[in-house]
Amino acid sequence: MFIDIIKGLLSIFINPFFYLLILISFLGAFQRVKRERLSFGIKVYGAANVVFTNLIPGLLVGMFATAVLIGLGVALAPGVFILFMGFYMFLILVLQFRLASPAVAFALTIFVSMLLPDWTTHMAWLNHLIDGIQNTGLQSLGGFLVVILLSECLLTIIWGSKLPSPRLINSRRGKKVGAYEVSHYWVVPMVFLVPGGPVGLDIGWWPLASGDSFSFLLFPVGIGLQQLIVHTLPEQAVKRTGVLMGLATLITTVTVLIGIVFEFHVLIACAAGFALIFHLLLVYYHHYERENQPFYFVDEGNGLRVVGIVPGSPAEKMAVKIGEVVHKVNGVPIQSEEEFYHALQINAAYCQLEMIDYQNERRFVRRTIYQNDWHHIGLLFLEPSRRVKSA
Repeated sequence: MFIDIIKGLLSIFINPFFYLLILISFLGAFQRVKRERLSFGIKVYGAANVVFTNLIPGLLVGMFATAVLIGLGVALAPGVFILFMGFYMFLILVLQFRLASPAVAFALTIFVSMLLPDWTTHMAWLNHLIDGIQNTGLQSLGGFLVVILLSECLLTIIWGSKLPSPRLINSRRGKKVGAYEVSHYWVVPMVFLVPGGPVGLDIGWWPLASGDSFSFLLFPVGIGLQQLIVHTLPEQAVKRTGVLMGLATLITTVTVLIGIVFEFHVLIACAAGFALIFHLLLVYYHHYERENQPFYFVDEGNGLRVVGIVPGSPAEKMAVKIGEVVHKVNGVPIQSEEEFYHALQINAAYCQLEMIDYQNERRFVRRTIYQNDWHHIGLLFLEPSRRVKSA
């Protein structure tokens, strides 16, 4: 039994889908770095740093999801996984990354599972996959849908606002404005029960699974979050997104639970439809905010607006905050980066910045600086004269 469990856990390393998700994670991180360099000429976070920072949250949520899946007895046949992977890759490659949610892919999987007719081919292996899909209980399908939504919600609320990526974009009137892109891709490994395996599990009543013979399968689920924020600070925007996802998770959970308890399985299909529609509406909601809400990072002519701060830089140690305005440097009013760095060299060993904060109040930040800090202080500004290259 122990050997079979280990084989199931190690099976993730021979699953090409796992390596494809890792590749997607790195490609997204490289695209993020490219956009930062086009806006500011430097990167804020390295691609490897972004990928490995998302590694721990993915593992933690994966362990939580595994405990829920095993505890409920969610058992999915191999054909269900193949169908799910197919829909997920379709969303990634053909549509948009914002629509590449595992909840959307699995909602489509549920619809196909319910509508799949009795179908026999001349290929035994294909017949086996089709039989597995048809025999998978709607209870397990609904249970996994809830776990996906819960995982998305936890990752968004707890880690979604980490490592936001600053950008400069053109407004509808052609003016230069600042923006933030929240872009994460978490690879979440989850352990599933697969019916018909060699492991006997005689534990009595199980909420969702029937039978006492299963295999264990460690399967990766890719969960992405992408949101371009122009109207507020990234933490506030992501918090609202997380709250909406939490409400959707609650509604879906209650609907699936009622469907399971009262064996009204059409409610599980309704829950899948709701999850699908919610994600489409969430994409539209983010688009509506970008197009209709006033820009937050704009030039007001009273200094240089801080759009980003490089981690580990002198600016970060001075407790400068994104969205604030640098009004004066060493007592000298500034309107451009050239004036900023010129004023910075007035005092070769000391820097005083007069800031205008979120409440339009003045505050001062001070720090001893060194010669190498002059051009590496770590502030990324919204400068109207800056030319932003096209991606």
